[in-house]
This record gives sequence, C-alpha cells and structure tokens, in this order.
Amino acid sequence: MSASRALVPLYAASAILTLGEGSFQLLTPPYMHERHISAVVIGSAVSAYGLVSLFVRLPAGAVYRSHRAWLLIAGGTALSSLAFAGVTLTSDPLLLTVLIALDGAGFAVATTANMAALIERRPAGANAGSIMGWYTGSLGAGYALAGFVGGWLGD
Repeated sequence: MSASRALVPLYAASAILTLGEGSFQLLTPPYMHERHISAVVIGSAVSAYGLVSLFVRLPAGAVYRSHRAWLLIAGGTALSSLAFAGVTLTSDPLLLTVLIALDGAGFAVATTANMAALIERRPAGANAGSIMGWYTGSLGAGYALAGFVGGWLGD
C-alpha cells in the first residue's frame, strides 16, 4: 500500500465518526422531547456535549503517542457507542445529560487521536495542507450524510 493510501482508513474513520455523531445530534433532541424533557434540559445536554468535548481534547492530545493511536481511536469510539446505547435506556434528564456528555468525550478522544495520527503518518514530503484538506473533507462528508441517514433512521 502506498504511503498516501495508508491514510485512507483514517479518513474513512473520520467520515464514519462524524456520520454517527451528526446523526446522534440530529436525533437526540427530538428523542428527549418525546420523553417530555424540557427545552432547557435539552439545551443543557447539547451544551454539555460541546463543553466536555472541548475540554477532553487537551488531555487526549497530551496522552497521544504513535503507539496509542488506535487504542485512543477505538477507546473513544467505544465510549461513544456505550453512551449511544445508554441514551436509549433512560428518560432521566440528568442521566441523559451525563450520557450525552460522555458521548462528547468519546468523540473528542477518537477524533483528536485520528487527526494526530493523520499528521504523524503523512508521507515524507506530503503537503500538510492537502492532508488537512482531505481530513476536513472527510468530516464534512460524514456530517453531510448524517442529515440523510439520521433522518431516515429517525423515521
């Protein structure tokens, strides 16, 4: 496999992660609303996701090492998956907020490690701007598909 093609699994992981997260964020507020949770709590839960995601990125980047890349990506994805599953098992507003925040933490760990791995594994002489362009394109593709996939799943 050429050095550039070795990055394809990381780009695919980025697209899949954002597809899942975009769908989750599309479906979670109506799910909470159907369980008669107030708009204030729904907004707080969405904010908790963003805040936890932001704050977890710094330690995730600090513990990143090349040999930990796949462990961090898989671990973050597993944490998000557990949070996804947990959300469907409760209608308690506080527990839902905690689970949504944990999803944000998992997403932050996985995507921080994924981006670091992309930059670290870029082929010798490769333009970092091109690598980041493909990375942000894969994020955009995942989020773009999330509206369709999440909407279809919600129906």
